[in-house]
Amino acid sequence: MDCRLRSEEDGYALLTREDWRISLLQLQDDQPRDRSAISLAIEVEDLELVQRYVREYLTEPAEPIEKSDEGFLQWTIADPDGNRIKLFQFVH
Repeated sequence: MDCRLRSEEDGYALLTREDWRISLLQLQDDQPRDRSAISLAIEVEDLELVQRYVREYLTEPAEPIEKSDEGFLQWTIADPDGNRIKLFQFVH
């Protein structure tokens, strides 16, 4: 797999390739483990459009869209098991 490491900080890495990105997060050993220990991040082209569509299917309220220091917008929701799903859009 030919990819590059776009960002790396304590417990976090962002791997990229021309047509995809994978975000990896590792909790520290002393952090409690619960359902939210699993997180999935998905890049979308239009976060507001996705938010309008997905909001109809949520069983719990979602957090508002946030702007990160890394230059993307993100919206965090939970699946029915409580696992975090982050939908994000890079802004230019």
